[in-house]
Amino acid sequence: MSQIDDLQLLLKKLPGIGPRQARRFVYFLLSADAGYIHKLTTTLDQLRREKSLCSFCKRLYFNSNNKVLCPTCSDTSRDLSKLLIIEKNSDFENFERSGVWNGKYFLVLKNIGVTEDNPQNRLSLDRVIKEIESGSVNEIVTALSVNPDGEYTTEYISKQLRPYTETHNLKLSSLARGLSTGSEIEYADSETLKQALNNRK
Repeated sequence: MSQIDDLQLLLKKLPGIGPRQARRFVYFLLSADAGYIHKLTTTLDQLRREKSLCSFCKRLYFNSNNKVLCPTCSDTSRDLSKLLIIEKNSDFENFERSGVWNGKYFLVLKNIGVTEDNPQNRLSLDRVIKEIESGSVNEIVTALSVNPDGEYTTEYISKQLRPYTETHNLKLSSLARGLSTGSEIEYADSETLKQALNNRK
């Protein structure tokens, strides 16, 4: 296998990139000027060195002050009694861009597969439960994609948290069906997200 093939395989690992696109990227990078390649590699290296994972929500953010909480979890102007459970960083960005949520977040990072064994080993809700038991959180909304894995994960989370609806007066709900079947949260427009949140149940 040639070095070109090696690079193509690496680029194919990017989300949504097939072999033909990956090959085009290879030849683009090979023909790009040295300044572009230097800027690309140094920016990637800097991002990797400065990235942090929030100790609560598990969101990826860039930290220059060695803080353990991301700016969103630290923002006291938000309604920190409300928690939105989402899948990934791009979903967070979409909700923030739309301006329809003013609480905090918790990322599952990857939905549970419908055939996956022992989901509790990968998706721990310990941080969320601690927030509920301390009285810091009194409303949780699950906002996962409308596909089999997303719906299965929503059911799993609801089952784990349902006992707290009585013992701690927790309000637990999911996005309404403003989202069509098969929808990914990261691609939903602001109005769709707003309606899905307003009509949650």
